[in-house]
Amino acid sequence: MGIIPQIKLYAGRNFVKTVKNKKMDPLSLTIQVHPDILLALNQSPDEFGKELKLWAAVSLYRYNKLSLARAATLAGYHRFDFEKLLAKFNIPISNLTIEDAKSDIEKLR
Repeated sequence: MGIIPQIKLYAGRNFVKTVKNKKMDPLSLTIQVHPDILLALNQSPDEFGKELKLWAAVSLYRYNKLSLARAATLAGYHRFDFEKLLAKFNIPISNLTIEDAKSDIEKLR
């Protein structure tokens, strides 16, 4: 078995979380990826890390684990660009149902 490259993922420069008035720096995660995966995808560790962050953000948004804004931040995208990306994959940017819209309209009358 060969050496397994380590890929570091960064949450992004703009990610700031305040906990009890303390500013937290972005976290760095390290995962092990077998070299065959990178070869199969024809990607460098950096390219793979960026793509992994993107797909994690899309998935976490799709399954309502992160808001649109937080998912865009995780992916390293501006919110508008992330919305365009979601549209390419037919992932709605709103969870509003037709029933919700009808109910809102009735409330406004």
